[in-house]
Amino acid sequence: MFKHRLWTHLVLSLSLSFVTLAGALSIPKPAEAAGTTFYVDDARPDDSGNGTSIATAWKSLTKVNSVTFQPGDKILFKAGGIWTGQLHPGGSGSAAGGAISIDMYGTGNKPIIDGNGMTGQGVVFFSNQQYWEINNLDISNDALAEGDRRGIEVIADTSGTTNHFYIRNNIIHDIEGSVGGTLTNKKTAAIYFEGQSEMTQFNDIVIENNVIHDVKNQGIVTNNSAIDFSADEYYPGESGWNNVKYAKLAIRSNTIYNISKNAMIVRLADGGVVEYNVAHDTATGTTGNTMFTRSSRNTVLQYNEGYLNRSPGVDGNMYDPDLRSPGTVWQYSYSHDNNHGLIWFCTDPEDSGLIVRYNISQNDKGNLVYINYAFTGASIYNNTFFIGSGLSPTIIRENPANAHTYSFDNNLIYNNSSTASYVFASSGTTRSLDSNTFYGQHPASEPSSTVDTHKLTSDPLLVGPGTGGIGLNAVDGYKLLAGSAAIGSGKVISGNGGKDYWGNTVSATAAPNRGAYGGAGVTYSSFTRQTEDLLLSGSTGERHISFADTACSGGRCTKFSSDGVGDNVIYGINIPQPGTYNVKVGVKRLNDRGKFQLSGAGSPIGTEQDLYSATSSVVELNIGNVTYNQAGDKGLKFTVTGKNAGSSDYILSFDYVVLTKQ
Repeated sequence: MFKHRLWTHLVLSLSLSFVTLAGALSIPKPAEAAGTTFYVDDARPDDSGNGTSIATAWKSLTKVNSVTFQPGDKILFKAGGIWTGQLHPGGSGSAAGGAISIDMYGTGNKPIIDGNGMTGQGVVFFSNQQYWEINNLDISNDALAEGDRRGIEVIADTSGTTNHFYIRNNIIHDIEGSVGGTLTNKKTAAIYFEGQSEMTQFNDIVIENNVIHDVKNQGIVTNNSAIDFSADEYYPGESGWNNVKYAKLAIRSNTIYNISKNAMIVRLADGGVVEYNVAHDTATGTTGNTMFTRSSRNTVLQYNEGYLNRSPGVDGNMYDPDLRSPGTVWQYSYSHDNNHGLIWFCTDPEDSGLIVRYNISQNDKGNLVYINYAFTGASIYNNTFFIGSGLSPTIIRENPANAHTYSFDNNLIYNNSSTASYVFASSGTTRSLDSNTFYGQHPASEPSSTVDTHKLTSDPLLVGPGTGGIGLNAVDGYKLLAGSAAIGSGKVISGNGGKDYWGNTVSATAAPNRGAYGGAGVTYSSFTRQTEDLLLSGSTGERHISFADTACSGGRCTKFSSDGVGDNVIYGINIPQPGTYNVKVGVKRLNDRGKFQLSGAGSPIGTEQDLYSATSSVVELNIGNVTYNQAGDKGLKFTVTGKNAGSSDYILSFDYVVLTKQ
């Protein structure tokens, strides 16, 4: 049984609107009024009010579930309220009258809908309904034993299209489903959509800005339980598939973690986009790739981050174009520290047009690129792979039992491992390798210059190989320094997407770079970090806070309240390259400030600094130089050494840190 936790998250509000025709759905009973706002407050004595004002709010889920709502209605739950049971309101919105929305009112925590272990349906449940928006709920369904449980569930068995479900800004957690690899297991999820007839389509589905954690078995799933996915008529683009597809599907900006199997299973998508999602600590209970498509075509997965897939066996990659995923594009994503690697092809022999480009893989294990099931055509280009010295991955593995045709071009492999390898099939695979960089350790199985006639083995001069942190923007170490042989030496690829991982333009005609970075060479000089943005990796004393101050750069400074001499605060900072750096620190002086000694790399930097001043001021101190023999995450330690005779306290206050390579 999972433990309940309180999490906060940044909400990005993004609205999509598509005008579509409503399908024919049955309507139970008349609603009270179109475009009416209803309030629900768990502190009310009963449901005797009409619900149309805060003073006359309803109390129970039973009351909400008894009403058939009309287009434009709003159902608002009081912030901080707690309801136990299932939320299953009636009615549908419409394209003309607007969606029906569920949301919160007031300030405080999101209203809690606790399923209390219910089984068989979602805690929030819709059947043969459409035009609904579900926002700002805290949904859970914990229990002592595993079972058939879901967070939000939308099902339809009608002929036609179910339109417009937007699920945004919810926290869905502690769903005690069932762990395993069967279809039954894969139905237990945080968010689950299912068509239940051979003529049920979904259109305009948006799932964004949700936090999903501690769920058995899946994060987000789209499905149809009435079809035979292997039948010819259900290959993407065929007549049967067109009757059950998901059109205008967007899954974006969700945070998903502590999931027993997959963060996402995207089935039956016609186009659509999966982007800006973060998934970590997946496959914690059984094998599973973090995000995969099935019977989908032309779907784009981009700007996603996947790390710490903990799969105990196979299927532990970040990405998987699974059976029948023609034309899917996998790009601009960051895979790191997974039990397997970036991508695992579990495709269909007919699948073609697959593209894997401008991704970064750091310290992934297992099979980094697994050419597994048969497919007709895939292009893998301009990706960057970093393999640490303690790892033993198979960088490219081909399954000799299946036929494949693919190209592998302009990739940059930075291999520090003496035990990494390549496994190529002796027959059955048609491959083309061109203009790749293989740097570092060179296993005997590495493609030769006969196979890749434009192969490079020289140092690609990455800014900081192996220094990627957590977050899509924490990978600047994989840019190329000026003078790199990887700059402008790649193969021109038609339809290359037009930009690299960082958004730099990639020419359609000029020779591109190798790896995920397509910009000009970086002339490395200095970088500035705001102290409020740095990781606080340790401190003693009373407390460390960030505070607003218009005199500080970025409008904020940090303050360390000390008990006295010897207290210290340590800021974590990423050093992209080994070498000697000059350190400058922006500080805020005042009459209660103390003295400090800065240290780094195990030694003092410069001399003692006194922050006392009779008047307030923000100044920059040139502290001194420090030498780092290795790149990576380092600590800058500020230790209180005393205080000026005129100072009233030992407080230290900082604005920013500037490191300049000497």
